[in-house]
Amino acid sequence: MAIDPEKEAYREWFTARLQKLRSTKYRSAAAFAKTVGIKPESYAKYEGRSLPPHHHLVRIADGLGISVHELLTDAPPKQIPGLPPGTAEIVEATKSLDSTQRQIVLDLVESLKKQAKITTDGNCVDAKHCYSYVHDIPMTRDMFVSDEAYQRYESHIMREQEIRRELDKKPLKE
Repeated sequence: MAIDPEKEAYREWFTARLQKLRSTKYRSAAAFAKTVGIKPESYAKYEGRSLPPHHHLVRIADGLGISVHELLTDAPPKQIPGLPPGTAEIVEATKSLDSTQRQIVLDLVESLKKQAKITTDGNCVDAKHCYSYVHDIPMTRDMFVSDEAYQRYESHIMREQEIRRELDKKPLKE
């Protein structure tokens, strides 16, 4: 039986990729195999010469913290099923962060959820909820990817301060 060069090239690429991915999180293949519930002897074959069966692909991808799509293609998913557009990009962007940085992102997301009561033009949708913002998290220029993003943030804070001054002048009605 003739060996398909394309399939052989993919198998070699995949086994090398699998070893590289695993070695970034686990020192030993055996430890990783045990963690994901695969016999170490079987897993050793996947990093050496064999493609894993579909039911092991899911365990391996979960253990590596990536999707099966990413595992098989080296490409982040364009869309994660059931989640809003752009979620995959957010997930991809946070993969390289350390735990402290990820916590800052989570804190920022929580603050953004509080801000959801504000329309895009900065007007309060519900005045009672306009008092909680990003101020809980000290934001500095180096936390933003560009000057433009930081300027948008500063502009938002200035709009918020104006809203607060206006609200302080008027008593809230229950």
